[in-house]
Amino acid sequence: MEQGDVDKNIFLEESLGSLESPEYPVSSKTRQGLENILYALVHGSQDAKMKAASEIQKLPNSTSKKKKAFLVASGVLQPLVSMLDGKSCPEFQESSMQALLSLALRNERYGDKLTIILI
Repeated sequence: MEQGDVDKNIFLEESLGSLESPEYPVSSKTRQGLENILYALVHGSQDAKMKAASEIQKLPNSTSKKKKAFLVASGVLQPLVSMLDGKSCPEFQESSMQALLSLALRNERYGDKLTIILI
């Protein structure tokens, strides 16, 4: 196992350890994909962050309530909001905004909080 894998595993354990409850029921395969999105948003390059934000946008509204709840609970809001920094390129900011809107839309539990953040 490489150092990067160890660091990633430690980060994910520290960030997601409390999300093992039935409140966030996602399959292990789905969980791994969502973990990769979170890790890329926090530790990835600008390109990796844009790709991760794009993956959030692609979550289908009809099947993603659990996935969105997992992502929000795992801490994706802060890195997405950080991407809105005025020093970032417009494409970077747009990718972040679209991901935040995707998380807010049709999400009764977190939608209001996200709307407040975006205002």
